[in-house]
Amino acid sequence: MAGPGVTNRDTTFIKLFVGGLPYHTTDDTLKAHFDQYGEIEEAVVITDRVTNKSKGYGFVSFFSLLLFQPVSFRQALLKSPTWASYCCS
Repeated sequence: MAGPGVTNRDTTFIKLFVGGLPYHTTDDTLKAHFDQYGEIEEAVVITDRVTNKSKGYGFVSFFSLLLFQPVSFRQALLKSPTWASYCCS
């Protein structure tokens, strides 16, 4: 059961797992990169609770599948073998 202010909606097609992030990536730089593919609801880099350092992965949620531009996203991924090589440098 969700707490106050938390919505229960299916994020199957609008939430992306992003792995292999450079450890200096922040929520803001992750969001800034993915903004070009659609309107972002949330971008979160997962961090260690004790050290507060990045674990090297995160999640990006788009507001709507209709706002997500998968063709341009796939084209961008094909330009480079790793996302980290053209993001958040």
